[in-house]
Amino acid sequence: MKKFLPFIAVVLVIGLVSFCFAGCVDHIEGDLPEDIPNLLQDTDVCPDDVLDTSSLISAKEIYENSALSDVEKAMQMMSATEQNEMSTSLARFNYFQYKIGTSTIGDKSGTLIYQRLRKQNQQDKDDMTLKLPINHNFGSFETSFVTSAMIRLLTDNKIYRISGKTDNLVYNEETGLLSMANNDGWSKGKNFGDEEFVASSQNLEETKKTVAFWDTEGIIKADTLKIEVKQNESGKTYYALSFEVDVDVANADQRTTDKLNQDNGGKNMTVNKLVVKAQIWECGLMRYYETEETWSGEIGAAFIYYNGSADSTSYTFYSYTEKDNDMSASKAILANLLK
Repeated sequence: MKKFLPFIAVVLVIGLVSFCFAGCVDHIEGDLPEDIPNLLQDTDVCPDDVLDTSSLISAKEIYENSALSDVEKAMQMMSATEQNEMSTSLARFNYFQYKIGTSTIGDKSGTLIYQRLRKQNQQDKDDMTLKLPINHNFGSFETSFVTSAMIRLLTDNKIYRISGKTDNLVYNEETGLLSMANNDGWSKGKNFGDEEFVASSQNLEETKKTVAFWDTEGIIKADTLKIEVKQNESGKTYYALSFEVDVDVANADQRTTDKLNQDNGGKNMTVNKLVVKAQIWECGLMRYYETEETWSGEIGAAFIYYNGSADSTSYTFYSYTEKDNDMSASKAILANLLK
């Protein structure tokens, strides 16, 4: 899982932003938030209506298994969503991830926005990430480390990494979204056109959206767990889960701390808080995923490390329709670069 800040040899302190579109949402557990930016159209279309989900790990079967405790059900359902997303039998999936927060670098500060639009099927992958500080007083040095635009397009068994000019990246105050001002600001990235297959993306590293490993005994704090059975307006059933991760258990798991260090370019890092809200369709695919997390540790590069901490909120919407799986925009950018 990639954090929304590329960390450098400075102290980063991240807090939640107070913009209305991110902070004024009335979160009714089980409902999709309407005031968070989202680039997908079919987030409420049940996967069973557009895909063959018969071979996936069923959340319904897990939930109805009377031999399992509620904690065991939650752990297994969360794990199932990861296993199902990497399944070779899953025809396609799409998700849009939006993260927001503020950062202080030395004596400078600003608001940081990160968004990721991922589309994948059995042949192609389109993965665009945009990152930009707004309302900040960063100098050019600091800005260069917290700004990026990248497309990772896999098609015809080749991976095309496409880099965007960061001065072409713009923020829309009305929508809260990032975008490129035009399509002329893209260039070939490293290993452009190297051989790669979609199967290389079908692994746990790609599907994990947080540092917690759901097979870790005691990872979920039982007294915080809530599981509700919900139905959308079309009468399709899903499960709404909310819980806190036991950070003592998480930090005792070497896999968790290794991943936290890896994701943030740090060392000696620990999770201080991790709150999860998840909505899972009966078939075992994710409908919506939200996390609030804080961590601390040493951040830096080479031999220079500084104490750092982070407090971020991430909102991820999912869709499984062909319409949302359209990769024509990125393929048009690629076609222009191949001329």
